[in-house]
Amino acid sequence: GKIHSAAGKEQHQQMTAELDTMQHDLQTHIRLSQSNERRLATLNAISSILSCSLKLEQILRGALDMVMEVMQVEAALVFSLDEGAQELRLMAYDGVSNRFAQGVDRIKVGEGFSGQVALTGQPLMVESASYDPRLTRQIIRQEKIEALLVVPLRARGMVVGTLCAANRRPRQFLPEEVELLIAIGSQIGITMENAQFYRDQQRTAEQYRDIFENASDAIWVHDLEGNILTANKATAGLIGYSIEELARMNVAKFLPEAGLDLAKEIRGRLLRGEVVDEPYDQRLIRRDGTEVLLKLTSSLVLSDGQPV
Repeated sequence: GKIHSAAGKEQHQQMTAELDTMQHDLQTHIRLSQSNERRLATLNAISSILSCSLKLEQILRGALDMVMEVMQVEAALVFSLDEGAQELRLMAYDGVSNRFAQGVDRIKVGEGFSGQVALTGQPLMVESASYDPRLTRQIIRQEKIEALLVVPLRARGMVVGTLCAANRRPRQFLPEEVELLIAIGSQIGITMENAQFYRDQQRTAEQYRDIFENASDAIWVHDLEGNILTANKATAGLIGYSIEELARMNVAKFLPEAGLDLAKEIRGRLLRGEVVDEPYDQRLIRRDGTEVLLKLTSSLVLSDGQPV
């Protein structure tokens, strides 16, 4: 979501500054390291950047900066695989023009260099892209990209995108560099998969929240002591208290003595796993003192298998 408050903007800027400082320190450490230590340091550095709680696109750009530093290349791009459309969407890039970025977006699986990697799941090295018969997009030649190393992004054993390291001058990639970029690709793939899962969870939660809030039936949730945790608009309309007031109340406030005894009985039966005939009759006292007869259903809310 957008950050609207001044405090939120300041916090975001502080987090960004901390990320920049971390990148600089890690890059300095990597430059001073030897070959094997350098690869391990790079993986740890990438992991640190990917675990930051900033937006995914910003995290990926930080990771690409690190890729360019350690691989000593002039450009890097990361693509996400859209399984439905069977195409690669450009998620983040560095070292290339915006025109180039637009020109390589939406690559079909099997098309060109990245498309081949998405199809086969195998890394691909290209020493002279402009003369390679697999070249399908002339924007690569126009950008003067020559050497390419493309590796798959993996999560749950499946290809979820590609990572490309590119150079405008001819160069060869050592086996150790290929292995390193594959390992980085796996870390990025898992991060992207987690981010997508989180977005899906948020979307589902929002949908259920909308259904809950706008349901015509009165619905409320309370803990095992009867303290109301949340209630919808229909509950507020039925009982006569606002949603904010209900969130500070206990159900004992609007249940008559007989109704409270019944609520305790139902709770005990639910906790013992007994079947409750539903809906059952329950009486409720509104804010204005009038009494209403409800048809009520109750169910347990579980967390890690335990009723809460």
